[in-house]
Amino acid sequence: MPTDHKEFQDLMASELSALKGPESKSRAVSRMISLELSEFPSLPAGTKARLESADPNNLQPGDYILVNAALAPELRRFVGLQGSRLVVANGSRSKEIVPRERLLGRLAEVESRGKMVNPNPVGVLQRASFRFLHR
Repeated sequence: MPTDHKEFQDLMASELSALKGPESKSRAVSRMISLELSEFPSLPAGTKARLESADPNNLQPGDYILVNAALAPELRRFVGLQGSRLVVANGSRSKEIVPRERLLGRLAEVESRGKMVNPNPVGVLQRASFRFLHR
């Protein structure tokens, strides 16, 4: 049974557009979500996560991001920028190119064993490993 994500998508769009004001350049808007669909075994459906607004220019390779899709928000990994578009990968490492406007935010933390942890690669070696796997 498909779920209507229009309300969530509209809410995230309005929160992200609020960031365009000069006074909000230094702060990120975040909210707690529950991942409904996930192609990533390390982040199964039902995982609680904190989604924060993100500037595409500040994303790092390997970051988990949520992109707006026709039926529901989709969890992807950020690979890089290609002009004004985002290169993202799904759970099977297939790449796709999406417009920047589809970016809903970056997963800043996920719940794991009762604690909130950063799911994104940190450090040079983890980022280099991600780049190697997604070249």
